[in-house]
Amino acid sequence: MSEKIVGYILLFAGILIILFSGFSVYGVFSKNIKPVQFFTIGDVPIEIPIAGQNIDKEINGGGIDLPTEVIQDPLNSFAHLALMMFIGGVGFKIASLGTMLVRPVVVKLKSKEPSDKSSK
Repeated sequence: MSEKIVGYILLFAGILIILFSGFSVYGVFSKNIKPVQFFTIGDVPIEIPIAGQNIDKEINGGGIDLPTEVIQDPLNSFAHLALMMFIGGVGFKIASLGTMLVRPVVVKLKSKEPSDKSSK
């Protein structure tokens, strides 16, 4: 009976982990919570050449600077998604282990009794 109690505990813990990772990903993509900050990137300068014109860098300033959020936020969101997929997979493994402990083990054997016809 103790393996059933451990099984229910593991099943409940696995489901909680899966729900946590799902709500975390939903919160990040609905912008209710901020993703885990894996990447910290400064402003990125980008040169945009104009076709057919030869412009000095002193005149046009050498390009534009992309704000940090343009590059950093999608990277952090994707990294958060990957982390939550891993945590959700761990929760699935824990829940499946709990399921295996909860359900009864039923073994069906085919009896191989010698019949009267085969012994003669």
